[in-house]
Amino acid sequence: MSLKLILSSLSFLILFSSHHKEANHDHETYISITSINLKEDKTVEISMELNTSDFIYVFEKETNQKISALSKNNIEYFNDSLVLSYINNHFRIKNNEKDLPLEISGNEVLNDGSFMVYILSKMKQRPKSFLVENNIFMDVFHRQKNMINITGLINQSITLTKYETSHQFL
Repeated sequence: MSLKLILSSLSFLILFSSHHKEANHDHETYISITSINLKEDKTVEISMELNTSDFIYVFEKETNQKISALSKNNIEYFNDSLVLSYINNHFRIKNNEKDLPLEISGNEVLNDGSFMVYILSKMKQRPKSFLVENNIFMDVFHRQKNMINITGLINQSITLTKYETSHQFL
């Protein structure tokens, strides 16, 4: 089965599950997709696709603070600093054993119930070792899976679970 077919199937499952917004957040699939592009100029571009209602539920449960979407020019989004604070608590990348600082470049709530987060970082040198830690939503949803796709200087994919929340790519 090709990677494109797998990604298409997973995207369908995410879209399908995101339409189930019951208060108890009981739906069939708990998955996020994170794409990391390691560019030749040492720029790291990251996009995360999350379930919007799951993000709101987990954020509010962890922080005891309400979060709601804002709107500008017909685009819904969340406060970038709140999103980044959550991301920084649950997602980390290390290049050559050094944490890379994450800078949010934006986020948007899509009509299909998914939530996109766009992040940038910069490497000081090309990767000899590259580690990704991702336990987003795993403290609350035990069936959560976080798929990581890396392209550019490294081309690999992995799916993380509560049993394995990090992976060393090089």
